[in-house]
Amino acid sequence: MVGRAGRRTVRRGFLADLVRDLNVMTNYGDSGIFMPDTSNRTVRRRARGLRLVGVLMIALVAPVLLYSIQDPAQIRLRWGNALQVAYPEYRVCVDGIDDVGRSPLSMSLTAYVEPVSPVFGPGRPHEITQIFWGDVVGGSVLPGTRMTPALRGFRGGDGPSPAAKVDSRARLRELAEKGDSVALVSLTYPLTESVLESEVTDFSAPAARSFVFSGLPAPGSKPVFWRAGFVGCFPPGLSSAQSGSVTSQLREWVGSLGKGDERSLSRFGLNLTALQNAAREGRIYGLILTGWRMDQLLSLLDKPSVRSIDVVG
Repeated sequence: MVGRAGRRTVRRGFLADLVRDLNVMTNYGDSGIFMPDTSNRTVRRRARGLRLVGVLMIALVAPVLLYSIQDPAQIRLRWGNALQVAYPEYRVCVDGIDDVGRSPLSMSLTAYVEPVSPVFGPGRPHEITQIFWGDVVGGSVLPGTRMTPALRGFRGGDGPSPAAKVDSRARLRELAEKGDSVALVSLTYPLTESVLESEVTDFSAPAARSFVFSGLPAPGSKPVFWRAGFVGCFPPGLSSAQSGSVTSQLREWVGSLGKGDERSLSRFGLNLTALQNAAREGRIYGLILTGWRMDQLLSLLDKPSVRSIDVVG
């Protein structure tokens, strides 16, 4: 049994050995740079042990650090909005409260999605996953709906087309008995937000503010889109979310994106340059109307600013 004096001796001996080992392992030489003296077998063995301890410490500490630097606000801002921009045919809502789950290596955002219709429902949960260095690896795809082909063939801003107008009028009259609908409106020429509201229709109801911000899409893609949102479903993470201006909201969101986001944007089918061009131009090529009757749409079609109307829901 070791007494108190013996324990002090043991501790002193351990400290003395540690100091000796550090002196042996440290060989500064003329360069003044720390170099372990590996000519001693014991030192080499202890150096390997120190390296192992370092690796273990990194393995223990790194997950905590990675967890701490992940920002739930950023996944809401970037990818919650990206999902809505990529899929105009859906209503995407992010509640901004308990919607983000975090692990040491990833974050997941739960949004609620439903196909656009005159009836508002709670939507179904849809999860977007981002790994710790920022890339989206899951949840960037939603299935097509009846609206998808019309979006891919969108021709807003392409100038007047009497034939397109005649076709639209005939289809609307065929659907005269249909109740409230969802319609994709193509404008004859692109308009600013203020001119659109004065020349085309009043958008005092926030839920109706769903605008297309680019003209002819690239083959296989859809035009740039933005939905202003409404109480309980505003675009997440934007200071301008409740301002009512869709142009301001789109510009703020696009301004939050950078070159490092291009790969993740491409997973949603989005292109950073196209988004930046649409935000910079700030003109509207079309709109999605929800809950309009056929007689209202026929009256809207008579306006020179409207090129065509497709009922898509």
